[in-house]
Amino acid sequence: MQERRLRLLFDSGQARKQLSFDEARRVLWMLTSREVYRMLVDEGGWTPERYEQWLSQTLLEALVGPRHR
Repeated sequence: MQERRLRLLFDSGQARKQLSFDEARRVLWMLTSREVYRMLVDEGGWTPERYEQWLSQTLLEALVGPRHR
């Protein structure tokens, strides 16, 4: 499912120019891992809503070119 989303991002020309597909896949996999959620929400005291907001913004900055944000 994540690979399909990344394909759409790259095919539409909205991905960061300096980012390869493989790099984007690894970044997406890392940021959306259960471990990151656990560290921030379960152990870090964040609410799920705060995590969702942070994740959305972080993914945009990491994967989407500045013209398309």
